[in-house]
Amino acid sequence: MELPVQQNPSSPWRSANEVRAMALVVQANLVQLKTFDAKRRGLSSSEHEIRVPPPGAVLRYREALLDRESLKPYSDAELTLRLHEFWGRYCLMQWLFERDGTEKPVNFASVSSAAPLRCPTELVVKLDEVHAMLWRLRFEQRRRTDHTYISSTAFHRHLEWAGQIPLQPLGRQVDQCADEELLLSACQHVGMLATLRWVMDRTREWNDPSLMEVSDQPF
Repeated sequence: MELPVQQNPSSPWRSANEVRAMALVVQANLVQLKTFDAKRRGLSSSEHEIRVPPPGAVLRYREALLDRESLKPYSDAELTLRLHEFWGRYCLMQWLFERDGTEKPVNFASVSSAAPLRCPTELVVKLDEVHAMLWRLRFEQRRRTDHTYISSTAFHRHLEWAGQIPLQPLGRQVDQCADEELLLSACQHVGMLATLRWVMDRTREWNDPSLMEVSDQPF
């Protein structure tokens, strides 16, 4: 039997209970965004491509819940980007608690309070991986839109780095993806990156914009 790891009070990382509580918030926000998106598109909730169960009552981190009224002014494009950001956050939360045999989509209300997170080494590796992938997506977006960048001295060095990062959004090579596909994939990776950084640093606020920042170098 796997015993839960006791949190060191001096650890900079958040406990499994804290993460599970925020995962419920992420799930609730994703459900709300999905509902808004389905309504805008004239779909029923069951017809929407995103599958996520409602989590029920959210008792902690309620300040991080999206306000229904704040979503109404969103344009269709803004709503789509926000939806994909929270899909990325939700998928990352699933990965944190994932064990063999875990069924998806996960309802975090059903995850045991004793369920442990993945080990610290796995989180560090995942952080590096997600950051590198987001850097790669941003590189491709910039390569397509910033002509001065292509002629810069940094471009050839960045091109070499990009070739070292395997990434296939929607099963295709990055340079074969449409602009919209790149943007949606980038939003998902932004959500994953911000969530993982929040988990690994208890001093950071959930909505801190710096959690989404990408460094000049991928590695």
